[in-house]
Amino acid sequence: MDLKIFKIKKKFKKSEHQPDPDFFWKIVLSVTAILVLLSFAFGAYLFFKINKEDVESEVQYDGQAKKISKERLDRALQYFTDRSNKSSSIINSPAPVSDPSL
Repeated sequence: MDLKIFKIKKKFKKSEHQPDPDFFWKIVLSVTAILVLLSFAFGAYLFFKINKEDVESEVQYDGQAKKISKERLDRALQYFTDRSNKSSSIINSPAPVSDPSL
């Protein structure tokens, strides 16, 4: 005896016109792998190129560096001394406005 009760038909089929996500994931993964390999190759190329260069031949040193003048050094020291004095006078002076929290 076969009972004919309401049966739900399976209407949820994968249609042919929808994109296949597996295909797009394969594209994303392959592009990422190619970019990683290319960046590794470019890094290795730069490393070997820089490693071959002779650093000592490019740097030329006369033995005569520019000397700092005593006047410039004294002006810089005077500036910092003035700044220190000004900071200490600001810290030690009373506030011009009364503090409402007291």
